[in-house]
Amino acid sequence: MLSVVLFIAIWMYRHRKLPYGHVDISEDPGPPPASPLLGLRPLQLLEVKARGRFGCVWKGQILNEYVAVKIFPIQNKESWQNEREVFLTPGMRHENILRFIGAERRGSHLETELWLVSEFHERGSLSDFLKGSVVSWCELCHIAESMARGLAYLHEDIPGLKGDKHKPAIAHRDFKSKNIILRSDLTAVIADFGLAVCFEPGEPPGETHGQVGTRRYMAPEVLEGAINFQRDAFLRIDMYAVGLVLWEVVSRCRAADGNRPHTSAVHNSHRLRAPEGFTLYLVKDDFNNLNHFDQT
Repeated sequence: MLSVVLFIAIWMYRHRKLPYGHVDISEDPGPPPASPLLGLRPLQLLEVKARGRFGCVWKGQILNEYVAVKIFPIQNKESWQNEREVFLTPGMRHENILRFIGAERRGSHLETELWLVSEFHERGSLSDFLKGSVVSWCELCHIAESMARGLAYLHEDIPGLKGDKHKPAIAHRDFKSKNIILRSDLTAVIADFGLAVCFEPGEPPGETHGQVGTRRYMAPEVLEGAINFQRDAFLRIDMYAVGLVLWEVVSRCRAADGNRPHTSAVHNSHRLRAPEGFTLYLVKDDFNNLNHFDQT
């Protein structure tokens, strides 16, 4: 089953459509350039929507627009700086990558908070959505395709942007269902670039410690400490995580006859009837044992 899921992910990755469109942490770089939205309009925090290892995410409001505000304590300055730099990388505007609005500091000294503001989507993460919902075959394909397009664009090395700017290949390094946000139509957008690394041609990528991310989604070579610290190795690690995320979605897909998905660890088989007579036989294995890992 997992091989079928990985095959679908690789096919989508390779047959994508054309896209639409280090900070020295030992020194204080000062506040980033003011965002027009943040500098000129009041931002009100409404409610906490999620908590993670590096900070919490609030639902906020700027005038009539809801936004997501990711707040880092000063102790996690490195992650905030890295995510901000990745968002500001040329060419990072894409329909399947979370739209960045601005970044700023709030408070002073030990009470300083570091804010990242992005677009807000009420459905939240793919992980949270799947906990309370099942998906149809068409919805599964839409989520998988949009997720694959976003990652393919992130991995793309694109020279010759406007103004002779260049978008480097970027490895996410913490690809998981909690870091995929769903729009109202279930289009997936990739978020959380605190551990991402950019691969500029002819330049070292900076800190590329192998065992970062979430253990449940780590490739075997990462867990064994046998990673090759090259660009393609990091991109393949993201692709391994894609296969695990796709399995999560497949395990919450209902059959065409309306049956609920099987959720126990082992079943003889589960049959999904796709449109136009295409049939997949999905064999459950010990994959669900991965749930024993901590997802944080």
